[in-house]
Amino acid sequence: MKTNWVSNLKEVRNSKNLSLELCSKETNIPVDFLRNLESGKFKKLPPAVFTKFHIKKFFEFLDLDPSSCLSDYEEFISKQEKKSRKKDLKVKEIQADKNRSIYKIYTGITILVISALVSLYLLNSNSEKLEQPLTKETSESFEEDDFLSETDLNLFEEIDNETSDFSEEIGLQKNITPIDIPLRINLEIQGESWIVLEDKNERMLYELMQTGSYELRGSPPFSFKVGYAPAVKIFIEGNKINFNNFINKSSNYAAFYTINGKDVEKIRN
Repeated sequence: MKTNWVSNLKEVRNSKNLSLELCSKETNIPVDFLRNLESGKFKKLPPAVFTKFHIKKFFEFLDLDPSSCLSDYEEFISKQEKKSRKKDLKVKEIQADKNRSIYKIYTGITILVISALVSLYLLNSNSEKLEQPLTKETSESFEEDDFLSETDLNLFEEIDNETSDFSEEIGLQKNITPIDIPLRINLEIQGESWIVLEDKNERMLYELMQTGSYELRGSPPFSFKVGYAPAVKIFIEGNKINFNNFINKSSNYAAFYTINGKDVEKIRN
């Protein structure tokens, strides 16, 4: 159980007359990290890559076996990932509803445009016929016009084709929504930081990054977890993501998700 290794960790450290500050200095692990670890507060620790490394390092420094602590931490991470997936699914559903609403609006506008064009065409056609002298031929033609002529049908077909082309250009076909379009993601690292990046389909990135520029493509929504946030700049389609409000001041860790790079929300553990 968690309480066993928590109590054991404190007892061993105290038996060696080691303060948290001294342990931090000897291991290069932040004091806040050690304090939260000894309290079993996984929620306040950065995730996987960064945390596992420091857990092993601290336990080895005290000549302890980290397996029990790591096992509890793995169980905690698994639960958090399930919660994150549920939240991502909710975001996708909200975005899908928005896309359907947009599609309905454009469809309604298109129908109105078609109706106006057809009415205008028929009005002009009838006006031309009324200006002609009333003869036997024109009288017969009026009777025939009770039904749409081949020319009218061709007009409907041309307008429908133009409408379809318009729908394709704005990306509002039934099977295509803006959330399906892969977006360009640029990472600029100044220093060193680990990054976990997931899009709607898969985990795209999970590693320790060095100074440099990186480019990826994925489908929104995106979930970001950044170990050392001050060293990282993130751009989606050239738009810089502002996630300063989501940086933990004690650990410099940030966790957030976004759909378009402009609207950013915090991932809550």
